[in-house]
Amino acid sequence: MPSLHSVTSAPLPQRSQLNSALCDRRDGQTYFSGRSLQPNDDGAYLFFRIKITCVVVEHRGWDRSMSGIAGIARNSPTGVSVHSLGRMAAAIRHRGPDGYGFYTGKRVGFAHVQLGTSEVASSAQPCTNEDGSIVITANAELFNHPELRRELEERGHVFQTGCHAEILVHGYEEWGSALLSRLNGQFAFAIYDRNRETVFVARDRFGVRPLFYAQRNGDFFFGSEIKAILASGEVEPALDQRGLDEVFRLGTARAPRTTFSGIACLEPGTYGIWKDGAVWLRHYYELDYPESVEEPTDMIEQLDENLLRSVGMRMRADARVGAYLSGGLDSSITASLAKKASQNPLRTFSITYAVPEFDESLQQQETARAVGSLHTASVIGMDTVAQTLPEIVWHAETPVQRTDGALMYHLAKAAVESGVDVVIGAEGADEVFLGNVLFRETAVRRQLDPAELVDPLFSHLPRFRSTRVDDVYSREFKWALSGCDVVGELRASLPTRFFGWSPLNQAAYLEITSTLSPSLLGSHGDRMTTAHGVEGRYPFLDHRLFEFAASLPTGAHLRGLEGKEALRRWASRILPNDTAGGRLAAYPTSDAQCLFIPTAPSWVGDHLTNEALSRVGIFSHPAVSALIRRCRCGQTSDGENETLVAIVSTQLWYHEFVETSLLIPPLAASGAAVLLTEDDPDLSFRPSAIPTHADR
Repeated sequence: MPSLHSVTSAPLPQRSQLNSALCDRRDGQTYFSGRSLQPNDDGAYLFFRIKITCVVVEHRGWDRSMSGIAGIARNSPTGVSVHSLGRMAAAIRHRGPDGYGFYTGKRVGFAHVQLGTSEVASSAQPCTNEDGSIVITANAELFNHPELRRELEERGHVFQTGCHAEILVHGYEEWGSALLSRLNGQFAFAIYDRNRETVFVARDRFGVRPLFYAQRNGDFFFGSEIKAILASGEVEPALDQRGLDEVFRLGTARAPRTTFSGIACLEPGTYGIWKDGAVWLRHYYELDYPESVEEPTDMIEQLDENLLRSVGMRMRADARVGAYLSGGLDSSITASLAKKASQNPLRTFSITYAVPEFDESLQQQETARAVGSLHTASVIGMDTVAQTLPEIVWHAETPVQRTDGALMYHLAKAAVESGVDVVIGAEGADEVFLGNVLFRETAVRRQLDPAELVDPLFSHLPRFRSTRVDDVYSREFKWALSGCDVVGELRASLPTRFFGWSPLNQAAYLEITSTLSPSLLGSHGDRMTTAHGVEGRYPFLDHRLFEFAASLPTGAHLRGLEGKEALRRWASRILPNDTAGGRLAAYPTSDAQCLFIPTAPSWVGDHLTNEALSRVGIFSHPAVSALIRRCRCGQTSDGENETLVAIVSTQLWYHEFVETSLLIPPLAASGAAVLLTEDDPDLSFRPSAIPTHADR
């Protein structure tokens, strides 16, 4: 039994003060650490500091869901200081501005920051199981949490909160790593198994939630963002030259590689186990395309069932839910279904580009009226894109070839300013239902350029060849990369099953693994929404919906030169004809001209001087200057534009992360909502659960 060694009382807080108090008051009683406490006669409630097994727990719980995680595991039991964890948590505080907590022990320490979006009374994190043998820090939205909870309760597990992390704890107890195949959600989490002295880390199937890690002298560091790892003070930032070359040639660094030397990205659908100074990795989910010969006769009915279930599960939230609405097919579907599933008015958000030929505002407004949403449109111009680039690079933690991160950044900003915590996005629809122009181009090129069909990267060769990076690298950097062939490495890494798929499904696999997961969901997705404390949810990336779409013949998706055929047929039943059948104008997200207009920020020129380029040592000043002159004259190709954006963002990235020390004051232990500290290994210990009520 826990011993109470510090007991104080305080007047019952007002409803608006319950964010950092004890909360979740039901039936005249307050639920606290899994127990019901009657209020005193004077209306005061007891607040406890509870000593539990090898842990001291101080609770000021909250009701939260989306979050950021970080931690350290030591090869030797030298301890993990709360000061180090405080710096790691501070580096990712934007992911969870509403509260934070720590677990610190002789070998392992966890940090957790959290945003209030959960619909159920939840515990602060890190939290534990009943006997304290398992400690977890999780950034997890489990859309099938009611079903999992019910199954675990039937197997005898007792829950003390509605926290999704507690489902992971009990699921790990029951099924071990097999738990992952049962989850429907977006997650990255770490579990410290104190009996086995292991740290178990895992990431969702499509990589919606990020997780990075590094190893130094047998010690293991991890975090939702690389900033957290660097903030530990034990991992120095340095350029990974191959990772940067992948950004320029492939569009983004390919997991597990990043642009930081010695810092890896846990691949989507992968888990890892750290023990005795080493990490073992294994895939628990791999993309597959068991394409059928003919369409099922009930294809539209099955698609309807999958879409309704996917959106409905992602609308399970007591938080304020909105949706992104571009006016195109994909976002119109998700917004329309979200509106039908919501009991409250749905707010939608869009970006309108301040150039007439790219202005989609009329179509967005018409679609919003058809959906029945309360619509907010933001205007973004070339100067805004340029001014936002430093923020994009800081949050993305990687150089970028495109500026479309500015779209997501400002959409998330508009959402949070409107009081929305969760947004439903349409990411994944193009890749799952073959809607990208790349698929149409691949179909045409197969007829015109059959000689290259033998290359498994056939669909992406034009993209990979469009870069002008060899023209702009410095002589020294080219020498450092001698013998490096990132396109060849991608070709050699393809799984055996890849060669049994149709060419269009091969293209889809490459789009998901090389673009969607690392870029659209990572540096341009998760990072831009969480920069403003907003949680994104993506119905088209429900794994059951993907598996259904992947089982269909490619002709059900690409008919002639019309992509997303099955999706359009389904959408024609609920959307206006011009929305179900139309396409949006291409947004000029690769246009580097925004960086060289008269109103461009002065820092652009500062980072491209001969002195600045020579100091970093990656690019040739004469070659960069020539490219800038061509850009100012409007003579650059799309590939050259991407190269120029990548040059500017690389210079920014190098300055922000490599040249500049990351000095972040730690979050104080005294302000933590939960503080778990290893105390005495002979004591027993109980879960760190305090249900709370958030009233933001």
